[in-house]
Amino acid sequence: MTRYGFSVTWYSVPGSICTFEEIGDTLLVQTKPMQDPRSTGRRRARKVLYENYVPYVCVDCECTSGVRPKDAPEWFEEIWPIREKMELGLVVWSTLQADHEDKDVTNNVIENVNWRCASCHKIHDSQTEKGVSTRAVISDYDRMFL
Repeated sequence: MTRYGFSVTWYSVPGSICTFEEIGDTLLVQTKPMQDPRSTGRRRARKVLYENYVPYVCVDCECTSGVRPKDAPEWFEEIWPIREKMELGLVVWSTLQADHEDKDVTNNVIENVNWRCASCHKIHDSQTEKGVSTRAVISDYDRMFL
């Protein structure tokens, strides 16, 4: 690129990938947005959970969501125990999250992904490898909202 008299880094756009292609005497510069690997990993994890008909229930506190996910398949009601959980009072009003057990968002095998509510997901992510939480114990007040 130095033969054109400019720096490649000058054309770099944060959050994008720049590609340069030389066509004859012309230099074609293209930018395309980079995908966030965390977002893609979570999307793929949800797809794996849906494809394996994993019940839409938090693996820790056994609650379900009162909100249908935007990317849910047509047959989602088959894995969504909303009525029985509502009778037990185990419903949160936000969607469940796909969680990776080993915290590697690229490892989307069924043994590594689970549904978790936001509270349990945050607690699970704050644990060390030995399973000891780095956060304080959940109070009775917070437990009412799980």
